[in-house]
Amino acid sequence: RADVRHCISRAQHLSGLEMSSHVLTPEEEAAGVKLADPACGYKYVEEADGDHPLACAGLVHPFDFVLPAVYELREKLAPKPHDVFIATYPKCGTTWMQQIVMLLLRGGSADV
Repeated sequence: RADVRHCISRAQHLSGLEMSSHVLTPEEEAAGVKLADPACGYKYVEEADGDHPLACAGLVHPFDFVLPAVYELREKLAPKPHDVFIATYPKCGTTWMQQIVMLLLRGGSADV
């Protein structure tokens, strides 16, 4: 665990992201932004009931997520029962996940 923290600290130093950037500003606190892990600095918000007609209480997303687009998508998208959504973070194995889902849906056959 100490090695991981050292690597994170070193990466932050090299990228210019020091630990002080992992503190919420007063504006972020007022907006309901929270820190998932102060060591990593991942900031998020949790939707509350009633903020918007399409708000999903308890939904967690990055604090700088473009919410109007999300609300528009929720309003206009009519998923069908057989639709499959793949949601991953950038650079976290999206292509692998797409391949895994395709194999699961096709019973292990990758033939198109």
